[in-house]
Amino acid sequence: MDDALLERFEAAKRKINAPTATRQVLRLRNRATHIVNKYKYASRAHSAERNPHLSGSEIRSRKLYEKRGASAHNVFSRQEFMQAVRELVQATRHSTVLWNSRRVNVVQMASKGWHAQRVQKGEADGAALHCKNCRCSFYLKLDDYLESEQLGAKFDALLADRHAPSCYWRNKAYNLALNYYLTDASLYLEFERINKELENYKRSGSVLDLPHDGNTDALKRTFGASSASLGSLALALRGYTLINSEIAECTGCFRRTFVATLKEPDTNNHVPWCKFADEQYLTKMLLRRLERPGSNSLGDRLQDLELRLHGL
Repeated sequence: MDDALLERFEAAKRKINAPTATRQVLRLRNRATHIVNKYKYASRAHSAERNPHLSGSEIRSRKLYEKRGASAHNVFSRQEFMQAVRELVQATRHSTVLWNSRRVNVVQMASKGWHAQRVQKGEADGAALHCKNCRCSFYLKLDDYLESEQLGAKFDALLADRHAPSCYWRNKAYNLALNYYLTDASLYLEFERINKELENYKRSGSVLDLPHDGNTDALKRTFGASSASLGSLALALRGYTLINSEIAECTGCFRRTFVATLKEPDTNNHVPWCKFADEQYLTKMLLRRLERPGSNSLGDRLQDLELRLHGL
C-alpha cells in the first residue's frame, strides 16, 4: 500500500477514535412552531368558580384551548373596549348605587379586562364577570364593597386578584387617559367622532333644533358645519349620537334620553363617571387648543409634536 494512502487512513482512524467534544447544535427557528405554541390545552385551574349565581352550563362552558399569554397589542381594541363597557352598563343598569362612584364603575371593570357574563334579571346587587384572556369568572356583589372607606383600593385589588396569575390583566390595565377620558392626548378621537356624526347628519338630511351658544358658533368653522347643522354640532359636543329622531344616546356612558329633554336648559343626563359628565368640558378643551398662541420656540414645537405623536 502506498505510504501516503496509509498515512491518510491512520489520520482518519485517529479522528474517529478521538473523544468528541460537546458542541451546541443550533437549530433554525421554525415560524410555524411559534404560531402553534401561542395556544395550549386549557387547564382545569382556569375554570370558573362554582357559586350559586352562575348556572352549571356557564361554569362548564369553556374552550379546549387557550392562549399562553397576551400582549398589549392584541388584548383590546378601542371598539372592543367600548363594547365591553356597553355590555357592563346593560348588566348592571339596575345597580343604582354604583353610578354614584367615580372610581367604582364599569369603565374601571372593563379597563381590567372584565366582560359581562350575562345580563342579570331581577338582581340589582351585582354582576357576573368573566375574562376572555384567562377564562376566569366570578360574581361581583356590589353591596360588599360599597360601604367602605377604602372602597377604591378594595375594588381595584379585587379586579386584579380575580385574574389567573399568568393573565395579562392581573398587572396591567387599559390606558383610559389615551382611549376614554377627555385629555389632550385623546382629543383627536373626539375630532374623528364629531366629524363622523356631522357626516351622518348631512347624509340623512336631518336637522336638529337644539339650543347652542357662542362657543358652538366658534367651532363651526373648525368642523365645517353650516348654520343649519349647529344643532347637530351642539349635540355631538355634548357627547350624544342620535338613535332615531326622538332618542339620543351618550357615547361615553350609553345612557339614552329623549331629544326633547335635551332642549331644556341645564339638562344633564350623564352618569357621574361618564367622560361627558361636564357637558361643556369638551367644548372648552377644543377652544383652548384653537386659541393657543403659536410659538416659534423649537422646544415648544417639539413638545407639542411629542404630545400629538403620543396621542396617536
